[in-house]
Amino acid sequence: MTEVPRFAHGSRVPGWDAAVDLEKDPAEIPGVGGSPSPEVPEGLRAEIEGHLALYPDRHSAALPALAAAQRMYGWCSPEAIEQVACVMRVTPAYLDSVTTFYDMLETSPVPRHSVYVCTNISCSLCGADELFAAIQRAADEAPDGASEFNVRSFECLGACDIAPMASVDGVYVGPLTAGDVPQLLDDARAGRPVLPDRQLARRPVAADARAERRTLLLTDIDEPGLCTLDVYERRGGYQSLRKALQMTPEEVLEQLKSSGLRGRGGAGFAMGTKVSFLPKGAREKYLVCNADESEPGTFKDRELMQKTPHSLLEGIVIASYAAGTGRAFVYIRGEYVLQADILDEALREARAAGYLGEDVLGSGHSVSLVVHRGAGAYICGEETGLLDSLEGKRGNPRLKPPFPAIQGLYQGPTLINNVETLSTVPSIIAMGGGEYAKLGVETSTGTKVVSVSGHVKRPGNYEVELGIPSREIIYGLAGGPPDGRKVKCWFPGGSSAPVLKAEDLDIPYDFNSLAQAGSMLGSGAIIVVDDSTPILEVAMKVAKFYRHESCGKCTPCREGTNWTVKMLERIDEGEATPMDLDIMASVQEHIIGNCLCVLGDAMAMPIGSILAKFREELEAHMEDARARRGLSGAGASGAALAAYPAAGHTPVGGAPPAGAQAGRRGALDA
Repeated sequence: MTEVPRFAHGSRVPGWDAAVDLEKDPAEIPGVGGSPSPEVPEGLRAEIEGHLALYPDRHSAALPALAAAQRMYGWCSPEAIEQVACVMRVTPAYLDSVTTFYDMLETSPVPRHSVYVCTNISCSLCGADELFAAIQRAADEAPDGASEFNVRSFECLGACDIAPMASVDGVYVGPLTAGDVPQLLDDARAGRPVLPDRQLARRPVAADARAERRTLLLTDIDEPGLCTLDVYERRGGYQSLRKALQMTPEEVLEQLKSSGLRGRGGAGFAMGTKVSFLPKGAREKYLVCNADESEPGTFKDRELMQKTPHSLLEGIVIASYAAGTGRAFVYIRGEYVLQADILDEALREARAAGYLGEDVLGSGHSVSLVVHRGAGAYICGEETGLLDSLEGKRGNPRLKPPFPAIQGLYQGPTLINNVETLSTVPSIIAMGGGEYAKLGVETSTGTKVVSVSGHVKRPGNYEVELGIPSREIIYGLAGGPPDGRKVKCWFPGGSSAPVLKAEDLDIPYDFNSLAQAGSMLGSGAIIVVDDSTPILEVAMKVAKFYRHESCGKCTPCREGTNWTVKMLERIDEGEATPMDLDIMASVQEHIIGNCLCVLGDAMAMPIGSILAKFREELEAHMEDARARRGLSGAGASGAALAAYPAAGHTPVGGAPPAGAQAGRRGALDA
């Protein structure tokens, strides 16, 4: 009951580097060419065949087919894989290679209840590791000695606003304390709703301290029934689609260009320009919505899909019209069970109403849409890793160029945008691109949903106009750190963004201003760390996450992330010297720009910034660690960590003292 083990190549199975046995017979497809055909339960066969019918290539059905087998048998057993292979007409070896890549596909028998405890940085700052240990202990104390719970430490689950939290059989609950554990497990055992008053499904959007703030995406988002077509249409839903279909695709594209909308997923590339890159002509083109949202600290797309799914669907259809794409896919992370279910229902409603499918609203434009569920892999948030995963492969990034706009899904031209970007499209069409461009600032137009988590009193999603001072988001909206604490550092754009310090709080929150300050807006996720937490533990949590999530395909990322973790551990164990900090900084510089994708950069950028901005504290930590071990040269270490008073010290990976935790819990409930 620990985190999923990983080998250097990103798989849970060793032997990837073993020599190929050339004497072995070629792999066979069960039931083909005289090969024995396994008995496949009719229900499983029907479900797999239903998935196969949704895709132009049968391999794309691998993840949903394996998930169906796992639901039936409890895990992806060799027999289950054999049955799936028989229906899909692929080899079991192919499916086995896919299964071992994804965290949510089990390769050995597990208890019937799954409890995933998020232990990434935002949750750890609020005591997640103590919660994980408490759940482990309680689950191990089963009366008959056989636990009913598969308890796993999981990387960011996209619910940082209810930190610390857990997913119990797909139901998100939080904030949690160790005292909640007995009730949580008892509810699961008895088949009752788990801690109903703590379920994420019932949490309203974060309260905005300034009611007059201009919002587009979060306006009245908690209106009951907004996720249904009836309520969405009553509020003017799909009117933007009707308006767009009265225009030519070129006119719609011009509105997107004039809006200045930059992608909200991390890279900040202009959406209109990206659409224009797709070649013209009759060749099959694709639109893919990246709903994988796995960046630690980011949970905005989750809220949009859960509460206003039709905004996303409407944006997809408009974008597909502008881009000339006939097939669309939403790749949603597997952990988002509730949100995927809501999207599936919204899709059914939209299709029945004529907003999707053949000849949309009599316009002559046709577009199909599939909600494709992932299976737990951060790397699939990278656009080419996502495409490989959507094609039914391991989510390994591709070499670029060619870029997806030219050669993407199924080798066809592909437009990829994230949930918030596409959900903004209906507002742009409704108000006009020029009017939208008046919001925000010149180089960063419009509004942005910002996810704020960590050491703040009111974590949650806040929609702001870009260009707002960052201090107003952290202190004005999210309430700032707990009373008596100060901001030590903050990540402006998720855990992959270089950290900034308290003196940077007045920097405008927009793409260019943050870039000029040496960081980036990224996914729009602010993680706040107050002065109770040693910076080494923050760095350790970040580095361990990227080491775990590296697919292992390229050397700088695979070796660099692992080596960085080991060096940080040397600091904590009193074995490092100041020279090691220089070597670490040099290694981060050599990782950046030398990987197939930006996952290696995503670790190197924040770690490099921590080394540069907090060198003195890291050196003090070394000396303190040496003093604890009784080594020479540490005589001055008595005050080495004086900045962290014993009362209130909150280690990342631990929990604050009872009083401090209670104070934070009250803030989280606010």
